[in-house]
Amino acid sequence: MEHATTNDSGNGEERIFQCTTDGAHKFWRVRVQENVQTVWFGRIGTAGQIQTKTFDDPATARATTERLIAQKLAKGYVAVTAQVASATPPRPRRANTQLLFDFDELCAESAFPVGMPAAAPPQPPALSLDL
Repeated sequence: MEHATTNDSGNGEERIFQCTTDGAHKFWRVRVQENVQTVWFGRIGTAGQIQTKTFDDPATARATTERLIAQKLAKGYVAVTAQVASATPPRPRRANTQLLFDFDELCAESAFPVGMPAAAPPQPPALSLDL
């Protein structure tokens, strides 16, 4: 697997990370341009969400971004190239698991006894005003 470089000079280079461990299938992208940090994140195969933050200066934006990257790496994300990211297929959808019942079984007398009187709903207590 190709890995992306980890140096970011603050010139707008986009860094891409993916997490595909423990059932996860997520991406996280970050770009810092001057004092603006833009982050895209979501499930691989979707457009995901975008968040943009503006910092007081470029140094703060870069330092904050490096801290976020360290957190992502600690969570199991790995840096990837744009080619690897675009070639990563979405995770196949899980098959819907439905419980199917035989109609005759469902309507059998043992499931719904016929002739059993329906229970009357409980009545609220009567209110009395003692004046």
